[in-house]
This record gives sequence, structure tokens and C-alpha cells, in this order.
Amino acid sequence: MRKTEKLNREDLGVLVLAAGKSTRIQPVSGGLPKPLLPVEGKSILERNLSWLVSSAIESVWINLHYRAEEIQQVIGTGENLGLKVSYSLEPEILGTAGAYKNLEQHWQGTTLVIYGDSLVCFDLAKFLAAHQSSEAVATIALFDQNTHHHTAIAGGRVILDENGRITSFTEMAGTEETSPSTLVNAAVYLLEAEVLKMIPKQTFYDFARHLFPQMLAAGYYLQGYLIDGYCLGLDTPESYAKAMSLIETGKVKLA
Repeated sequence: MRKTEKLNREDLGVLVLAAGKSTRIQPVSGGLPKPLLPVEGKSILERNLSWLVSSAIESVWINLHYRAEEIQQVIGTGENLGLKVSYSLEPEILGTAGAYKNLEQHWQGTTLVIYGDSLVCFDLAKFLAAHQSSEAVATIALFDQNTHHHTAIAGGRVILDENGRITSFTEMAGTEETSPSTLVNAAVYLLEAEVLKMIPKQTFYDFARHLFPQMLAAGYYLQGYLIDGYCLGLDTPESYAKAMSLIETGKVKLA
């Protein structure tokens, strides 16, 4: 069992992924990086960073590729948000797991990874406690399509055993509904440093499509964690409109 005293301990690394090209959302964004899309007066990324600050996070890394300078201009050093922001610029996009590997020297213990272009909020302290009380090398935050409000964008579907251990992880396409599970990857992860050895250097590599299936096949312990808040995927004009409707009608209350 891992031991820790508080969420913002020095050995907790934090990576916010914000390098994507935002292709599918362009009819809404007009080319603006998806993390900068406005939600009730603030960008998605600013809201996610504020959530981290409210959870006692003091410093983060953000990876950038597409229109990186615009994101840097908005977020800056992070001082206005109450945290320290460092940037990792990727001339060639490395994928989600590749971005984590690219900063390998900064991850000494547990690392929190979140996607900067999905609107997300839940109790991070409980998430961390669940991870630390297990022997899992990775804990994946999940939402249930039957009980959580969502935007009909379903990524990786997850099947758990009776102890919450992940037994199957399948990357779905769009809104496809062929999975026997209603549990969806919320794209927030807690990872132990030993995960890094499974990721090739300077190679495009994705958590959901590449790393997690590889880890399951190798017998690693991956744990699922059902969130107590919300995760709204904003990948398409339709999903963005759905998210705005959920917020405007009060079905999802922003933090």
C-alpha cells in the first residue's frame, strides 16, 4: 500500500494534455485550439486548471503542439490561476502516452494525467486515495453512461471485475454502442513511474489505443474508478452543443 499525507505532495507530478490539432471541432472553433473553447466565460483549459488548483495542486506541465503560442498567451505562467505552469513543446505530436514519456525525467512517483480539452470535475482526493490503497500501477477514472450526464462521445469502454480491476479496455469509434459495458474512460489517470518503461521514446503512442491494452495483455493491474462529478467530451460540434445544453439547463453544474 502506498503512503502519502496530502494531495499536493512534491512527488505527485501533473500533466495536462493540450497538444491535439482539434480537427473535428473546427466548424465551432474556427481553428482555435480546442482547450481554448469558451464555456460560460472561461476556456475549457482554464476551468480544468482551476479545478486542479481547488484540489490543492500547485504546479503542472502542459504539452503543446497545435497553435501552442495561443495557449501560452492565455495561460501564461499560471500565476493568475494560482499555480505554476511549465510547458513541453512537441514539434512532432507524440500522442497522449508519448507526451508522458517525453517528460520522463520529471516523474518520480505517481503522476496525474488529465486531458485539457474535456470538461471535467470530480473529487481528486478520493481518486488519489483509491489509487494509493490499491496495488494498481494505473487507475483510470470512469463515468457510467447510464448514470452520468454525458455528450454521447464514447471513447474507451471498460469492463471491471467485482473488485474494480479492469479486465477489458476497448477503444470505441464515435458514438458506437456495441460494447457490453456502459463504463467509459474519462481520460483522467493516475500512473506509477514503472508504466514509463512500456512506452517507446519519441514515438506516437496513445494511452487508450496502445498502452492500456498492452498493459492488460502483459498482466498489469489497472484499476477503474467511477467518478462522482462530470466529464464532458467536446470533440465535435454536436458534443459541444450537447455540453452547453447540459450546462445551460442546470443538469451539469460547473464548479
